[in-house]
Amino acid sequence: RNDGHTVIEEDGIYYVVITEGTGNSPTTTDYIVIDFTGSKTDNTIIETTDSNLIDDWVNYQYLDHYVFGPKKIYLGNSIEGFYIGLSKMKEGGRNILVIPSELAYWDYITLIYDVELLKVINDPEVYDSIQLSNFLAEQGLDTTNMVNNVYYEVTGLPAYKDTINVEANDTIHVTFDSYYLVEDSLFLFESNRNDDTPLIFKYSESAIAPEGYLPFTDGFLAALDTMNIGTTARVVVPYEYGYEEAGYRHSFYGFIIIPAYTSLVYDIEISCQLSAGHTVL
Repeated sequence: RNDGHTVIEEDGIYYVVITEGTGNSPTTTDYIVIDFTGSKTDNTIIETTDSNLIDDWVNYQYLDHYVFGPKKIYLGNSIEGFYIGLSKMKEGGRNILVIPSELAYWDYITLIYDVELLKVINDPEVYDSIQLSNFLAEQGLDTTNMVNNVYYEVTGLPAYKDTINVEANDTIHVTFDSYYLVEDSLFLFESNRNDDTPLIFKYSESAIAPEGYLPFTDGFLAALDTMNIGTTARVVVPYEYGYEEAGYRHSFYGFIIIPAYTSLVYDIEISCQLSAGHTVL
């Protein structure tokens, strides 16, 4: 069903232009920001950026750390049919792509993608620099707030008089929300805010995240090194001290959790410290 739109066959795929874009068309070396829903011909959803479809996506329950919202991806890493279809679009456009198995996963399954091309990114470092600058300005932060290569702002002070810095080999209790920044919006990718217990670990500059958590970034550990016990803080981390130019993919399913070249924002609270010298509750 094409609702009166013209079905076009070209380079082995079929596509329907829903909205004609007016911006640039992406090439294999570009990053793109897209909204999409991918499905099989029987309407079974295989992936979507639309949180409104969560109840229709049966396998979502198995995808821990999946983040809804626009995806920033490297187009050259896509399946061939997806690349072919996107390369025919312009920024701001929306198409439906019908991709045969031989241009997808060679599993005899045809895929259908309803995709909107929000942004074409020729230089991901420049794009992220603009995103970071916009966010810092919005938050009223600048280089005077930079400590240990991250932008740091205290948002809550300890309830007790004495302030105690986090030191190496202290066991600390941490509550946090982790976001990444794309299209001038924050997307939550990890949080223990609603957990029964905080994140508890022994702090060091090379600390390893406990099982079930994403790997610590240099920026996250740098923030802890800056903080006092009982303090809450907002920390803005340039991509070089986050997940860098690789981003981070799910260790089993392989989907992108944090895009490459993407600045991070952490809201962190340290509620307790246990060390040889003292205990603060």
